[in-house]
Amino acid sequence: MKISCMKTDLESAINVVLAAKGDDTSHFLFRVVNNSVQLIATNSRIYALCPVVSNPPEISEGEDPRFTVEAWRLKAWLSAVPDGLIIFDHQKGVTKASCARGSQTFASLDPSKVPSWDGLINNATTTGKVKATTFRKVLDYGKKFTDTKDTTRPELCVIDSKDGQFTSSDTRSMCFIKAPGMEKCKIRVHGQDTANITAFLKACGDGEVEIFEQERAFVIRRNDGAFLAETRATVDPPTFGFDPNMVQFRWFFPVEEVSSGLAFLEAGAPKEQTTVRLRRVDQHSVEFSMPSTASGETKLVIPMTLETKEIDTASLPENGFRLQIDHLKRVLSLNSDNQLTVGVVELSNGIGYCQFSFPDECEVTAVVLWAMG
Repeated sequence: MKISCMKTDLESAINVVLAAKGDDTSHFLFRVVNNSVQLIATNSRIYALCPVVSNPPEISEGEDPRFTVEAWRLKAWLSAVPDGLIIFDHQKGVTKASCARGSQTFASLDPSKVPSWDGLINNATTTGKVKATTFRKVLDYGKKFTDTKDTTRPELCVIDSKDGQFTSSDTRSMCFIKAPGMEKCKIRVHGQDTANITAFLKACGDGEVEIFEQERAFVIRRNDGAFLAETRATVDPPTFGFDPNMVQFRWFFPVEEVSSGLAFLEAGAPKEQTTVRLRRVDQHSVEFSMPSTASGETKLVIPMTLETKEIDTASLPENGFRLQIDHLKRVLSLNSDNQLTVGVVELSNGIGYCQFSFPDECEVTAVVLWAMG
């Protein structure tokens, strides 16, 4: 079996599949389907494929149209050869790679040992079509609110989609996202794989991608046929709900001022300090405070523009309420346009939540629980 292509075309395909898989610790699978060359990289959860622009392959009758090359060795060799034509000649478990500078031989694994995802992928049905940049936003927003305890709390380490809404939560904060073009998606993404999927989506540029799903996996495919497939997370995340009509007060956070205010307060607070207290001062200002390592509390009043009272209800706790600092920072990092709407809800027994939203092509709501200060 012999295939030939330009070095730059092969490197482009390698960049796509390695971005999706995340490392070069295994073998690339080269295969020919319908006289077209495909490059594949896979692990237990992710399968990435990219077409390689090539000359017509040469395959003898009865010859297996597949071979493998160890990924890191091929990358190292390509980095040492000049641009131009690359020729792979595979015979009896050995692949000879040639270029203008010379040739190198690589051992090949039995290609039949590489798991095939063809049946799974061919049985998937289309559930969405979306800009790659929009999909990246969904993952970025959702990932910020997943837990990191993959082994002990895996149900909190996924981004789940159903009824047209993506959700993620670590139980103390949660995020709800609706994205145009993804209303029918029911994918469930492993939190630890979001970086791989995001890298693949970056390789798709500003173009659109199609989403295909079946019971065990989902597929993201770009226009040239390159795709990433991921196994569906099997754990069921907890169900959370909130009623936007319960909002009692609404503030409009100046994001930059709140972010710098937190840094101001943390500079004098104990290193182990995890919460910040918020107290409503008047119609247009909120007091932020943290204890000081020297004495007492350091307080900072920040203007909140256009505050409105949504429903007739009792005032917020006189002494305010406490938010987890890291959760508040997550929310502030969601939006760079300095426009963040904060709805405040008091439930019972001294607890409640803040409901954050901001203008974006995706409809994003973040909810952070609070306790009485």
